[in-house]
Amino acid sequence: GYDRIIKAISEFNKANEHKAYFEIIGGACESPIIAQLKHLSIELDVGDYVTFAGFQNHDYISQSYDKSDLAVGSLGLFRIGLNFSSILKIREYCLAGIPFITAGQDPDFEENPPFRFVVPNDESIAPIVKVLEDFSERRKTFTDEQIREYALEHFSFDKKFDQMLEGLI
Repeated sequence: GYDRIIKAISEFNKANEHKAYFEIIGGACESPIIAQLKHLSIELDVGDYVTFAGFQNHDYISQSYDKSDLAVGSLGLFRIGLNFSSILKIREYCLAGIPFITAGQDPDFEENPPFRFVVPNDESIAPIVKVLEDFSERRKTFTDEQIREYALEHFSFDKKFDQMLEGLI
């Protein structure tokens, strides 16, 4: 679903003085998917705002997390016939204290905390643009530490183990 965020950045950047940037970490630079995303970013005239870092080490990723305002979870679950999933990447974002945008349902986020920006699990772009437009204001409603606390409360081994035992009883 990264094409959805690239399309949203194109619309957002055309309409706003402040620009949105997106860095994709991972994926082989020669892969067909990365090639398609690069082509799309050039076609939509956001090539200066979308970068492709390829595979990186832990230090690079940690530094990227430190300077990121918003992370991108799965925005294309519908393309593989899913509306419900537990994406590991999102849990990592939580532990790093980064708010994120995602689509679909997740059993660990039933209460939908304010740092989880949910958009429809379909091809729509306007809801993603709206998240980008409203982000600065919504960002004032939570802290990085609150995101990390949520992760520790909901994703710890003890919490997950208790949930598994509960399902067995």
